[in-house]
Amino acid sequence: MSLVPLVIWLAVAALLALLAAAVVVALTRADGHSWPAALLRGGGAFAGTFTVAMAVIALFLPR
Repeated sequence: MSLVPLVIWLAVAALLALLAAAVVVALTRADGHSWPAALLRGGGAFAGTFTVAMAVIALFLPR
């Protein structure tokens, strides 16, 4: 099996995680919290989303 599909799926997962982090940071700032709090929550959103995406990729990609 080629590594190209895996790399493409990981790139998609990273973009999805970045989008989730950006949304969380924007919503946290709009709620009146400070930048450090917003960035911390955004980092948590990125880590959680990317972890779940990698688990889904690991489950469904052919071996």
